[in-house]
Amino acid sequence: MPVADGTTMQLHVSHPAATAGVLPAGILILQDAFGYNSYLRGIAQRFVALGLTAVVPEFYHRTGTGVGAEYDNPLSYEANRPHMRAITAANTIADVTAAHAWMIAEERLPPERIAAIGWCMGGRLAFLANAHLPLGAAISMYGGGIAPDHLHHARTQHGRILMIWGGSDTFVAPEERAAVAGALTQAAKPHDQVVFSDAQHGFFAPFAYHPLAAAVAWSMSVEYLRATGVLVQA
Repeated sequence: MPVADGTTMQLHVSHPAATAGVLPAGILILQDAFGYNSYLRGIAQRFVALGLTAVVPEFYHRTGTGVGAEYDNPLSYEANRPHMRAITAANTIADVTAAHAWMIAEERLPPERIAAIGWCMGGRLAFLANAHLPLGAAISMYGGGIAPDHLHHARTQHGRILMIWGGSDTFVAPEERAAVAGALTQAAKPHDQVVFSDAQHGFFAPFAYHPLAAAVAWSMSVEYLRATGVLVQA
């Protein structure tokens, strides 16, 4: 699909069964630094099982297509570094804007029933997406790099945002997550902050998996989508 900067982005789209039993709704699944891999495909199917249309944009499309490193392959992750360096706030905002518009135009999804979720880099992108799009809700898990450079985007958040952190995360300092929460509070934007005290960065993924934090974070995310009116029974 075309993006406003003249590039072309691939979307990975998964649809729920016609008998899903919920009103039409969708979720943008925003990749971490590993790209589009089997992990994201599995996450997409978990949301599809709930009745959501799951859309995964390929943010590395300016430097490659089909880029996806598996968590058990450090060499493939290293090969991703040129793609990571090409990521900017401006081009990812253009990408999520294009994907969001496609979901409305092609999938006929109402904006108030479209959410975004992301992990690590994707957690930062969920924060940025919610600042630029009229999302029904956003979920950011251990979103690195929001503070200090993107704190000004707290003022333009749209949907209620759930931010989930690892208390033992060595990549996102406690001061950073406090700065994010403080910016949202100062901007009077509805937000919720959750910290799992002994979970590390990446606790939802295989390489740093924390069973309790991952299970509760998933349940909390599903209930958040219901409570914010994104996921509504038909």
